[in-house]
Amino acid sequence: MKNDYRGHPNQSHTFPPNIIMPNEAQAVWACNKILGMGYDGDEDEVVSKIVEMEAQDLDKADKVAEQP
Repeated sequence: MKNDYRGHPNQSHTFPPNIIMPNEAQAVWACNKILGMGYDGDEDEVVSKIVEMEAQDLDKADKVAEQP
């Protein structure tokens, strides 16, 4: 059973990655900045990395969910 990006069972987590995930990643980065975290580089790099890590987490969650 796969979870979508919101954690709902029985739905694939396939989503338009350039629309939904970056919006969530930007929100995560905004919260991190409020908490005082910083990065001396392009903000788009940070958002892109957050999207990449979230996709990896979703893949891992799918593998765990598929185990008997």
